[in-house]
Amino acid sequence: MHHSCVRGNTFTYPLLLKSCSNLFSIPHGTMFHGHVFRLGFQADTFVQTSLVDMYSKCSVIESARKVFDEMAQRSVVSWNAVISAYCRESLMDKALYLLKEMLVFGFEPSSSTFVSILSGFSSDMKSFEFLWQGMSIHCCVVKRGLVCFEVSLDNSLMGMYAQFGQMDEARKVFDFMDEKSIVSWTTIMGGYVKVGDVAEAFKLFNQMRHQSVGIDFVVFLNLISGCIQLEDFLQASSVHSLVLKCGCDKEDSVENLLITMYAKCGNLTSARMIFDAIIQKNVLLWTSMIAGYARSDHPKEALDLFRRMTVKEWLKNVAGVKSKSVVNFIFAAGAGRSATHWLTRYP
Repeated sequence: MHHSCVRGNTFTYPLLLKSCSNLFSIPHGTMFHGHVFRLGFQADTFVQTSLVDMYSKCSVIESARKVFDEMAQRSVVSWNAVISAYCRESLMDKALYLLKEMLVFGFEPSSSTFVSILSGFSSDMKSFEFLWQGMSIHCCVVKRGLVCFEVSLDNSLMGMYAQFGQMDEARKVFDFMDEKSIVSWTTIMGGYVKVGDVAEAFKLFNQMRHQSVGIDFVVFLNLISGCIQLEDFLQASSVHSLVLKCGCDKEDSVENLLITMYAKCGNLTSARMIFDAIIQKNVLLWTSMIAGYARSDHPKEALDLFRRMTVKEWLKNVAGVKSKSVVNFIFAAGAGRSATHWLTRYP
């Protein structure tokens, strides 16, 4: 189109900018921004909103804010784009300030606005100030009648409370939901596992199965994490059987946790069988198996596996191996001197 000397219009460039957003392609996005400027479309609200969205999703917040500040007419979409960008970068003070400005200028926040803010709170568990602010957002959501009708918003509320260990509040949101998605179930189960109430997580899993909710690998990540806490071999074997039955055993994250689960339960044979059956092993899998041996006082097996990892998989990047926590496990297992000798052979 460009080479044919056909000019784009105010409908063409928003579509192109959306493609850049989906691909996270900032070079193409800035190129199209240049086209927009040269063609005189920079004052078009539709184009400006697309530019704000593109820069926000590509994490170029300064450019997104610059375009946003220059907009003569803003929409809820443009406000949401900048707020969500601040939240993704954990710049919550700026996100909250913009939310207040949004209200001052007479714009009504949408469920997407609140989802972004709540997700931002959940990403920073160190600041309990965010818990109180999250509760304030919850009040705003209730006043606007959005609770129980917006599944993604309810999930974000649950996630926020679960991240801060407030499971009573998270459970209230869950129980009042008219419609629950798979994310709703995994969020509440994960919250219980996190606070150590593994029994309640398994109760919810049984309820979930009786309600014929589709099960995905994230459900099993929660259950396996619970088994790791319990160190119960029978429970672990039962969960593993369900993993195989549902066909989730080929997920890297599931394989990694299964190895850790069996190692924590003291069944290194099962852990090793899973490990050996995996053709393409990443560094996390190697580390999990080595850690299992190290924690179970098997320094020889830990070091042998470490040598295999170094030679067969990571010889091209031994410097990376040195920085990994796997070396710490070797030292903890009492084979640190041998590991150091092995590494110094590959400077």
